[in-house]
Amino acid sequence: MRVALIIPSLRVGGAEKILLDLASGLPGLGVEPVIICLSEPAGTIYEQAAAKHNTRIFYLPVKGFFDTRVIKNLYHLLCDLHPDVIHTHLNCSVYVLLWKIMHPKIKWLHTVHSTAEKEANLKNKIIMFILLHLNIMIPVAISDYVKGTVSKVYRLKPERIPLVYNGVDTKKFSPADGKEEPVYDFCCVARLTLLKNHKSLLNVLGDRIVGELPDAKLVLVGDGEVRNDIQRQVDALQLGRNVIFAGVAKDVAYWLRLSKIFVLISQYEGMPVSVLEAMSAGLPVICSNIASITELVEDGVNGITVSNEEELAAAMLSLCADKDRRKLMKSNNLKKSHQFDTDFMLQKYVQLYSEQIK
Repeated sequence: MRVALIIPSLRVGGAEKILLDLASGLPGLGVEPVIICLSEPAGTIYEQAAAKHNTRIFYLPVKGFFDTRVIKNLYHLLCDLHPDVIHTHLNCSVYVLLWKIMHPKIKWLHTVHSTAEKEANLKNKIIMFILLHLNIMIPVAISDYVKGTVSKVYRLKPERIPLVYNGVDTKKFSPADGKEEPVYDFCCVARLTLLKNHKSLLNVLGDRIVGELPDAKLVLVGDGEVRNDIQRQVDALQLGRNVIFAGVAKDVAYWLRLSKIFVLISQYEGMPVSVLEAMSAGLPVICSNIASITELVEDGVNGITVSNEEELAAAMLSLCADKDRRKLMKSNNLKKSHQFDTDFMLQKYVQLYSEQIK
């Protein structure tokens, strides 16, 4: 069985990480993945990882707002590849549509990686609505909450929306051995974008945390378009000795093992891979009190959910001071994270693929 995995780019992000896990894991289950990337190669760590796994990658860069040449080039490429299933991620549906119309027997899965309200712009929502109601595309949700938003936004019955939870490599993201004290008090793994809300995290660190814990350390793993803004905020709050910019990391597990507590206070999420990785590494999680994350983090059990900066400050200070509580949350996270092992995700997708080609 051959599956074409199509995505706008292989920049570092959650959807891209899931696609990479599919590309590396599917061959062991008898599926040949082929990656089609609708952008120029940029030398990202995910592109390098895919090449290392000997996965075939094709780059068809989209130029401008809408590129008809990519429709033509993708059409010819898919004709050459003869995939058994098309599996798209993020906003690339418009470029697949012509080929799908001309090849109606080939099934098309699309994984919705965020809430349906946020994942697509209006143009792509309209396209998705039409594709879904004509049974041209099958939506796949990554969490119960995302499934609910797909059902609501696109007016679909829930039973028409398969659910495949995001996965985490629990062997790779194993906890530290505990022989040494963590170097960093807090770790945040996220693209440096507005929706990840680093601004509030830094406000709390500067206004509340360092006043009580002058040597508190926060490591930011990731990069993005607001990197310079975040640096200016760090400088303005005089947090130069408290905040470490790790940049894009090939080995995220390394930074997690060096940290006590994981923090992610995004404005919205689908099912954040970074939270799954932190759970697998045994870190207690402080996160936004939003439905998609609370499927993973139960307040007071394996982490703390917060709704504002005051609650965030209280959670950070209380967990820093309570080693026994962190230890209990670590145990609970290690138990829960195994439910989301990458192997389960891979098996579920292979099952979906197989059902489509029968």
